Amino acid sequence: MSSSITSKNITLLGEDFCLQIEHGTDTDMVTVTLNDFVRNEDKSIPGHEHFEANDKVEVYLTPKEVEEVILAFQQVLVKEDNQ
Repeated sequence: MSSSITSKNITLLGEDFCLQIEHGTDTDMVTVTLNDFVRNEDKSIPGHEHFEANDKVEVYLTPKEVEEVILAFQQVLVKEDNQ
């Protein structure tokens, strides 16, 4: 019997960051990658800013750890909404 597990990838882009969340087919781990970008003054021109990678952080989480992170975010957001 073969199982067909598909890879899932979510990318969120901001002005100076990129957050990627990936659940691969070869492992049950979830990879969370945060890329920080900085503006390159020399390569930027009016109307077209040029950003380059600055730092990259990767975190490997089990599905249970992902659930715990989501619950933590929900608690923070609920507390701020009630204030």
